[in-house]
Amino acid sequence: MKLLATDLDNTLTGDRAAYHRLVVLLSAHHDVSIAYVTGRDKIQTFEIMDAECLCEPDYTLCNVGTEIYVGPDYRRDDAWTRHIDHHWDRFAVQEALATIPYLFQQSRQFEFKQSYHLFHKADIVIPEIHERLDEIGVAHKVIYSSGTDLDVIPAKAGKGEAVDYVRKRLRIRRKNVLAAGDSGNDVGLLSAGFLAVVVGNHKAELNADALPEDVYWARESYAGGIIEGTQHFGFLKPADVV
Repeated sequence: MKLLATDLDNTLTGDRAAYHRLVVLLSAHHDVSIAYVTGRDKIQTFEIMDAECLCEPDYTLCNVGTEIYVGPDYRRDDAWTRHIDHHWDRFAVQEALATIPYLFQQSRQFEFKQSYHLFHKADIVIPEIHERLDEIGVAHKVIYSSGTDLDVIPAKAGKGEAVDYVRKRLRIRRKNVLAAGDSGNDVGLLSAGFLAVVVGNHKAELNADALPEDVYWARESYAGGIIEGTQHFGFLKPADVV
């Protein structure tokens, strides 16, 4: 068995013809499970799936890997929720960060993802975030992408961690997981020890310094880059027996 774990915006989506080629390719390989791994919340994920006519995944990992939904009925994985809820206090996070200059809280917040806009001074603001949250004992992780979006999540959460949790649940080897992404909030996913492909239309924030050496940099964009990644790694050949 294998697992394709892919970001949605501008990775799986962006070129419908390429996406349909990928769907046809995967339809011939019934041993491949699909996980959508996104920074979007559950409702937004449903909206993009509907707008882009995406197939239903086996797993839906939302809000930067802080929520996992299983199967066609989208059952929330409560074991994952309990796992990441360790030394986490979202209200303490909000209070601690409220007075940091240049950091603007977004209107929508979630239990395990506190979201902000940060347009300037990231090199100063992000260390300040870590310092303040370390002082109050909140185990955390900062995800910054696109030069604007900053999320604070539990230390045990993240795209890579959530996919690894699903991998273990399915008893799949790391080399039988292919991860795909295009932006800064995919660094954790692309650095988690899986086969990894960066699509050709990736943002400039993703560069060789940010990722492991064995990541594949596709020339093709969007879903075409995912297809190129499957070919590069021979991902759709028969899987090794676990």
